[in-house]
Amino acid sequence: MELITEMETEIIRPDQKQQSPSREIRVKLDREPNEEGTHLWLNDKLEVVVFRINGELKILNSICPHMGAQMVCRNRGSELFCPWHGLVYSTKSLNSTHFRYRKAREFRGEISNGYLTVFI
Repeated sequence: MELITEMETEIIRPDQKQQSPSREIRVKLDREPNEEGTHLWLNDKLEVVVFRINGELKILNSICPHMGAQMVCRNRGSELFCPWHGLVYSTKSLNSTHFRYRKAREFRGEISNGYLTVFI
């Protein structure tokens, strides 16, 4: 049996972080997003909730970071609600208002000519 005595490692300091290349996914919208939120499948694995609050476009992962349930938009777009355990996530801070779990994931995007482009 051969023992590994030396390994090559690359140390990346905070000021040298490499950014992964951005992908974009483009989907046709049936209607303009509103405060109530629209669930959209971007591909076969990623569903998002798209809505506008005071004209600002918000695109959030619809899967709860706690246990993976599908969240729903409520209170005129101010929060995402997870029906499995009753967790509520603020759409502004992306934090759970009840417990300290990972933040809800937000994506950058834009709407142009009836298409939503989401940057992954």
